[in-house]
Amino acid sequence: ADFGLGAVSSELLRAASADESAAAVRAVLDGRAGPHTDVVLANAAAALHVAGIASSLADGTERARAAIASGSARQVLA
Repeated sequence: ADFGLGAVSSELLRAASADESAAAVRAVLDGRAGPHTDVVLANAAAALHVAGIASSLADGTERARAAIASGSARQVLA
């Protein structure tokens, strides 16, 4: 499957504490590049594609990236 993203090691996703996990979520919502953001983008892309909103996984990735960049992803969780 082509999400337009690189592979992510599960080791990079581990959080040692709740604070570390919360920081990772904030980093994703702030649009910072990294493995957590890539996994969120891939999951969102798959959901958008299966729902028929995105025409491909790559399209879903770009739609998810735009939702993060515009702040709408953060608003949904507020």
